[in-house]
Amino acid sequence: MHADLINRAAGVVMQGGIIVYPTETLYGIGASINNGTAIQRVLKIKSRDSNGKFKPISVAVSNYSMIEELAGVDEFSHSFIKRFMPGPVTALMPCRNDADTNLDALTGGKNLVGLRFPDHPVATGIIDISGPITSTSANSAGGAEPRTIKDIDADVAGAVDMLVNGGPCKYGAASTVVNLADKKVVRRGVMCENIEAYISSHR
Repeated sequence: MHADLINRAAGVVMQGGIIVYPTETLYGIGASINNGTAIQRVLKIKSRDSNGKFKPISVAVSNYSMIEELAGVDEFSHSFIKRFMPGPVTALMPCRNDADTNLDALTGGKNLVGLRFPDHPVATGIIDISGPITSTSANSAGGAEPRTIKDIDADVAGAVDMLVNGGPCKYGAASTVVNLADKKVVRRGVMCENIEAYISSHR
């Protein structure tokens, strides 16, 4: 249905460009996690926080194998991922030391990578072709959360190579961020109550 759009967007990513793309939560900024120059462009768009530091940026995948290639998956993480992903959750997991990517640039040197498996056919269609991409909301620090393509700030729109219009986001709110190693919700978001109940039942 969106085959041409998906193919063009994936081509931009694979050529080192960056895109704005739809997910079920919010529109995100996507660049190949294997392209250091593109990652630096994403970091510049997101801008620094009040301490002059970059906040970590998550990674979007389109299948379970990509998760296992990037992160260590223990028994609880495996059960959690199968229950809630694809879906509106970001799972913080230990980086695999042998992952051949620029994860250090995305994680701020920490050993945890945030992984998103979007429940959106356009997002996963792009990633199926391009490989894992950055997953961070398509706004600068402190800007409004983009629920539709029209919500994208002009500065952000002008800094990327392609805007991928996939219609309004299903939830229009941020994902819930969960540290799977600690079994703790780090940021409350979509489906937070369901996720907290699941974690409580597996302590």
